[in-house]
Amino acid sequence: MHIVNRLKAFPGKTHLVFFLLVLVLGGGLRFWNLGSIPPGLNQDEAAIGLDAYSLYHYGVDHNGVSFPVNFIAWGSGQDGLYTYFVMPFTGLGLSPLVERLPMAIAGVLTLVLVYVIGRKCAGPRFGLLAMFFTAISPWHIMMSRWGLNDNILPFVFTLGVAMLVFSRPENYWYPAAMAVFGLSLYAYGAAYVGTPVFLLLATIYLIRSRLLAPGKLLLGCAVFILAAIPIALFVAVNTFGWESIHLGLMTIPRLPVKARFQNMAILFSPDIFKSLGENLKYMWDVLWKQTDGLIWNSMTRYGYAYPGAVMFGGAGFLAYVFYLRRRTTGPIWILPIWLAAAFAVGLAMESNINRLNLLFIPILFMMAALLDFLFQRFKLAAWAAVAGYLGLAVLFARVYLGGRYSEMASEAFLEGFVPALQSASRYPDAPVCVTDQAEVSYVYILWVEPDDPRNYLSTIEYFSPNAQFRKARIFDRYTFGIRNCAPAENAIYILTSETPPAGDVKYRIETYAAFTIYIPEGLVPKPED
Repeated sequence: MHIVNRLKAFPGKTHLVFFLLVLVLGGGLRFWNLGSIPPGLNQDEAAIGLDAYSLYHYGVDHNGVSFPVNFIAWGSGQDGLYTYFVMPFTGLGLSPLVERLPMAIAGVLTLVLVYVIGRKCAGPRFGLLAMFFTAISPWHIMMSRWGLNDNILPFVFTLGVAMLVFSRPENYWYPAAMAVFGLSLYAYGAAYVGTPVFLLLATIYLIRSRLLAPGKLLLGCAVFILAAIPIALFVAVNTFGWESIHLGLMTIPRLPVKARFQNMAILFSPDIFKSLGENLKYMWDVLWKQTDGLIWNSMTRYGYAYPGAVMFGGAGFLAYVFYLRRRTTGPIWILPIWLAAAFAVGLAMESNINRLNLLFIPILFMMAALLDFLFQRFKLAAWAAVAGYLGLAVLFARVYLGGRYSEMASEAFLEGFVPALQSASRYPDAPVCVTDQAEVSYVYILWVEPDDPRNYLSTIEYFSPNAQFRKARIFDRYTFGIRNCAPAENAIYILTSETPPAGDVKYRIETYAAFTIYIPEGLVPKPED
């Protein structure tokens, strides 16, 4: 209620109008045509949706594991929190919209949380400007529109920070925040580094500022440790090769292959100091160039926060430290601490944009600090900057929401694969030969034809059972890779650039984006229910 009351206490009607305008702008950019942009369905989305559906309907994930703290996915693990966010929505069925809806909601709520943090730290105008930059950030728009498990971490972390800035000796916001930060460990592996570093520095700051009572400190630490125990056990099980642990319905699984955190974390590197230098270079490259070359993370021309973000963010940091801190009694050092913790993540692992997702909101805060300074000293220049950023946001939206991005991202999101599989599902007795050009395609088949995992797990045969990303060779009536498919007159083929083997069979041909399905003319589809 304290946060709600704070939100009601706007300094004036004009400020409230701007707040609502930014919220509507941010919501529109995140919800417009959500089920179709990005096009198709990414492999991570398919696995997350399938696991969420299986848990909701059968009580186990698609690998047959009961409520895991971290999912096996296709072998090397997948952080679990977003899957549990999606799970109740799968009562509506499986679709790209259903899978992306929780992320879009979290994206819009993040705008409000950014406003709350900014206002508490350095005043209403600063909060509104930070909310504005987050609302139009290409990075935040793109990550809010598809269901990658990593993308939920900025929301959970921001929620924890929003609680933390209200910490006082007489209230319980610190223990509540610690519960949320404990939850962040299940959102994405980057939190294994970012969250402890942030909490250590932030707690020291709160104690020195006399904003935290000893009793609340002990309670908060106990809450965090309790929340972290299952994920700590998961790391131990897969580091030391222990057997899976079952705690009631909860499972702490031992992965069938080497865990992803072991491949990514610097602690498992044979030369830590060399890796530190390399990771620093990778992080700088991503920050300066504003792209990692992955079409689902960024578009080169617009980056994560439009051209010049590093320079504006750096100038904003100076404005924040030397100007804004003189105007406020709020917990202003929380944001530089957040920035430092996010940099620690970049040092701990090789960077791309989704691995650095804790870093961009603090950068947006620093950009807001520069604009806040301009509004105080050079109001005309500040309004010109707002207009310029709005113009860039319009240009970005035209590309991203107007169709050009969908063309660029079609292959990455396997556009057309799900409709092709849906067409094949109308012929349940025919063997199906599927191109091996689609990554982990067996997950998509289960997504289209969901079933109790106990009915199909015994039919999966992998190309390399010990690979980090296991690919199925045979699965039920499906065979993957045309070279592995035995010729059959009633066989259906789902291919990209390949063609069915030469023979006398005549096919009906259907095309879905890059995928072509060849259906023998003699096959009769199953009647629809």
